[in-house]
Amino acid sequence: MSETTQGRMPPYSDDGERGVIGAVLHDSCLVLPVMVNQGVTADEFYVPAHRMLVETMLEMFAAGWPVDVLTVSDKLKEKGIAEKVGGMSYLSRIMDACAAVDHAGYYLELVRKTAIRRRIISKVREIEQAAYDTEEGEQLLMTVPSQFAELAMKTTKDDENATLMASSREKWKEATLHKGRSGNLTWPWKAVQDLTLGPEVGLTIIGGRPSAGKTMFEDEMACHTASQGMAVGRATLDSEPGELLERAIARKARVSLPKLKRGWAGQSDFAKVDVAIKTLETYKMYVSNRHRDVRSICSWARALKMRHDIKLFTIDYIQQVQAPELEWAAHDDVKRVGYAAEMFKALSFELGIPVMVLAQMSRQGKDDPTMSSLGRSGTLEEAAHKIILLYRDDEKAKAMDTTIHCRATTKKRPIIFKVAKDKSGEMDIEFEMWMRPHYFFFEKARTGFADDALDADEMDLLKQGEKAIAEKQGPRSVDGVDASLEDENEL
Repeated sequence: MSETTQGRMPPYSDDGERGVIGAVLHDSCLVLPVMVNQGVTADEFYVPAHRMLVETMLEMFAAGWPVDVLTVSDKLKEKGIAEKVGGMSYLSRIMDACAAVDHAGYYLELVRKTAIRRRIISKVREIEQAAYDTEEGEQLLMTVPSQFAELAMKTTKDDENATLMASSREKWKEATLHKGRSGNLTWPWKAVQDLTLGPEVGLTIIGGRPSAGKTMFEDEMACHTASQGMAVGRATLDSEPGELLERAIARKARVSLPKLKRGWAGQSDFAKVDVAIKTLETYKMYVSNRHRDVRSICSWARALKMRHDIKLFTIDYIQQVQAPELEWAAHDDVKRVGYAAEMFKALSFELGIPVMVLAQMSRQGKDDPTMSSLGRSGTLEEAAHKIILLYRDDEKAKAMDTTIHCRATTKKRPIIFKVAKDKSGEMDIEFEMWMRPHYFFFEKARTGFADDALDADEMDLLKQGEKAIAEKQGPRSVDGVDASLEDENEL
């Protein structure tokens, strides 16, 4: 290696190292267990003061001592290295510079990546020196692959086969107690759960055209999971958290949301609403529309896993996710969405939980959708563990609007759930489901959608709508509300 190359500063992230240390000082109970679980040691840190700090904090954590800015400062004094680290003033500056504890996962990743690069450089220099010292170049060349393989083994933390197989056996044993389910999660609909496994670790894609109900699908799945006492993280790029909660209230109370919004609800309806709100207040659902790009979404998911042990993470929807790190390629929909899919797949494996992503399908085409209908969605098909496509049965919908009421499908819509891909089960299974747009839930339909009659409350709403149309300025005064509820933002 040339003198110029040898004289270069080894790669490291000062901001990342200080970010990790600052996060530990702010919330050691949250960050240190993650560091230990990921096998992070003081050797990952390049700056000498940072290495001493991390080594001290890990020692204190292993001994069961509290770790905060005061206890760490005292421990450094006890070890006689407080001045070498910079003392209390340096610890305080690191704490002040830490932007957010929730970003600890991102800081750790920066530290890990630069540490790997330094190990590679060190190994290359060892090989370079050996090449100067030996006369057996061919023999040295034969050892190079194994040396890098050994380095890779030290860098990655792989479970042994015996451990993995034992884990699988425990899951199968647990499944005998809860037949028909895989892991902890189930689908909200018994008919679907009976024939397909619930969400599993890996990327689950829910695809649908506008108004097919994919957002409703995610909403119902999230609330169902939370109702079983499990925490759920929901990154929504297409709705306000308040909108999602309104839908959850309507679904739980079984009260029409348009009825509530138009002021047609009675005392009995509000009694149901009050009960629903009290129940929903107990759900551990964390919803945010502040995270818009891949890295921010992944960092937030890691923080939720560390802080609340979420069991499911959802994103609505992938075509709106940004990836500024791709620079000019971020303007290419296929590359951007494909990149996001791979990142979310890796996130699922990292956190050990299912990640569910909604995907918009093309509005064009009247044929039943297939995986290719995901269109300009990058490598979604390749990245997904499961793909479920939602689409309306147009023939049945037309018949209902003709024979029952001209606006029957605004109250009850025939939707097909199609399992287009499932690595753990059968594919091309279809389920006939009724979507209740104003109550925000799905229910299993009878074969051929034979149970297509509207209930009394739905017929009453249609009649009130007709009366309002007659009394006001025209269809838009009432249909405008229905149209908004049929919009993809609502469904």
